[in-house]
Amino acid sequence: MGGQMCFKKKGKRHICKIICVLLSINFLWGCSKSEDSLENKSIKRLKREIKVNPDSIDAHYNLGCIYIKKGLYDPAIKEFKKVLDINPRHAKTYCCLGDIYAQKKINDKAVEMFKKSIKNDPEYEVGYYKLGMVYKEKGLYWKAMQQFKKAIMNKYDYAGPHYELGWIYNQKGSIERAREEFDDAVKIDSRYANKPYPISKIISDKSILFDEEIEKYKERIRIDPGNVNLHFDLGGAYAERGLYDQAVGEYIEAIVLDPDFADAHYNIGVVYEKLKQFEEAVWEYKESLVLKPNDPVVHYSLGVVYNEQNLYDLAIEEFKKAIKLDSKNERFHCNLGVIYVNKGLLEEAEKVYKEALKINRFFSEAHYNLGVVYNKKGLYLKAIEKFKETIRLKPDNVDAYYNLGVAYYERNLYDLAIEKYEETLALKSDHMKARYNLGLIYYKKKLYKQAMEECKKAVEIKFDSADTHFILGLVYLGMDKEKEVRKECEILEGLDKKLALKLSNEIDKRKQKKMYGE
Repeated sequence: MGGQMCFKKKGKRHICKIICVLLSINFLWGCSKSEDSLENKSIKRLKREIKVNPDSIDAHYNLGCIYIKKGLYDPAIKEFKKVLDINPRHAKTYCCLGDIYAQKKINDKAVEMFKKSIKNDPEYEVGYYKLGMVYKEKGLYWKAMQQFKKAIMNKYDYAGPHYELGWIYNQKGSIERAREEFDDAVKIDSRYANKPYPISKIISDKSILFDEEIEKYKERIRIDPGNVNLHFDLGGAYAERGLYDQAVGEYIEAIVLDPDFADAHYNIGVVYEKLKQFEEAVWEYKESLVLKPNDPVVHYSLGVVYNEQNLYDLAIEEFKKAIKLDSKNERFHCNLGVIYVNKGLLEEAEKVYKEALKINRFFSEAHYNLGVVYNKKGLYLKAIEKFKETIRLKPDNVDAYYNLGVAYYERNLYDLAIEKYEETLALKSDHMKARYNLGLIYYKKKLYKQAMEECKKAVEIKFDSADTHFILGLVYLGMDKEKEVRKECEILEGLDKKLALKLSNEIDKRKQKKMYGE
């Protein structure tokens, strides 16, 4: 990232008479007939040279490079091995061998060769770059980033590593840093302007305003750029402000400096979870667990994401691991219960909710969820007790008021149900189900005007389901508003033909009653 990194300065390095130092980067481009003819002549010349001087490193190396360009990998390997027999510390030869193994998809062997290239010449930037490319191919992005950064440190005007860093930053959601790296690549080599910039998503649209805490972190990082904890803490400061792009960027920097930093992976996962990017969140949580397998919070968070993806069995597995590592955390038990409810395992859910309440009897979520289970099991008196306790502990829990209303309704305690639905709407005026249920109760009580008002409000807030229109049709029928009833029939024809027919039958029944004076 131009201007921010302190690069090494190097004097002139010894340059051999070599046909292609970086030939292996471009050897798949192919060659014209004239080039092919020239290369064949070069092969003959180099073979003659080797016959005269079998220990000529340059001749063996250059011959290997030509074989690479022609796609003749086995003869190339043979020549490069001869170079290493003469000089086992020839860094560029190891790099060329790494290229061949990478092309043959023998990645472990390629990694071995690139590492030997770097070991024998720690300032050879191509070795770092090529090793980074293999790591990137294997999906080991953090290791790849380390190598790309080392390549840049050894040669600041090397465009390739900047471009690849930009690609990885983009994959990890750090768009701002991705743009910086892409821009640096183009500044160094204008040909990169013709490459696609794979920026696919902006994960934070908040602008960065001056912030004293953030500026202090930045200043401390300028003084001590290798301080892992400073990058991590700056990432946390960005995340707290909703600046997720910048937060991910700092967490990435922390991981590049310390690849074993499990908490940085975890925090990136939290960012992705907040942004509903669940596959990415799973990846980061798993990376964190590779480094820190006994962290109950990470297992729990992974379970939460699996639940969001409807992968209930995997979620149960992770919650159980979290509970095994920390059996006294009531939230772990409670969320395991949520998964059991989602799977219809009400008995198991009831057990874990009760376990959560043994740990913390004031845990309102466990009381509420237990009430939901009792409602589903038809145990309405027990449900009423639990919802009341939830409201006592957390008076702003909208769902507790609503579900208490449901329990009263099922017990035919309509006046109490109306009271709770109205309290629900006082807290959340666009609660669609509360509106619908109010309309239904008013219809049952033959309070048609109130029923009509509630059903209309439900439709206004986009709860224009077939059931709502059906009840509204019955309300109009009770009010003898034939025109409005017909209109609801027409609407139902487009939503639910069975309910439309049912409403039509109710109209016919009403006509017959009037006809016979019933």
